[in-house]
Amino acid sequence: LLCRLVEYCNEETKEHPYFIGTDYSVDAVTLAKAVLTRRGEQWVADDVKEDRTAKNHNEVEFLVDNILQSCVRDHSVDVFLDKGTFDAMSCLYDDYRGTVRMQTYVKTLARLGKPGKSVLCLTTANFTKKEIKDMFSASGWEFVNQVKYPVFSFGGGTGSHVNTLLYRLRDHHG
Repeated sequence: LLCRLVEYCNEETKEHPYFIGTDYSVDAVTLAKAVLTRRGEQWVADDVKEDRTAKNHNEVEFLVDNILQSCVRDHSVDVFLDKGTFDAMSCLYDDYRGTVRMQTYVKTLARLGKPGKSVLCLTTANFTKKEIKDMFSASGWEFVNQVKYPVFSFGGGTGSHVNTLLYRLRDHHG
């Protein structure tokens, strides 16, 4: 997803924002760097427009970082993409479903985000929309929208296999 955002900014907006990719795993960060570098090389090789460049593929910063004790500067992140971290936190529990870790994670994202500006795109296979809303709203996140997936019914309930939800960090004053 980070690769596609970099490409979108080059291709569609002509802007060159600052991107940072983090993970607690050295191997995951190494893989992400390699994938981004390869995507940049392919993008240039497939180039059909003269104004497209792969410049930003080389300007993404990657950082090995434990999000629960993040060294990223407070109030510095515009967009958070979570495609499994929150779910992984729920599996690393000393208490019921990792509640303490998950609450710390949500509060850390709020601390790193810019009040009134930051957005979070969260994909989860472990939680319902309501469960996520209950956990995130307490730390200043407000629901904005969701990706629509096919739904199924079972045992009297209706749902989907996955939820992708968009949240905005509320302004401290509102």
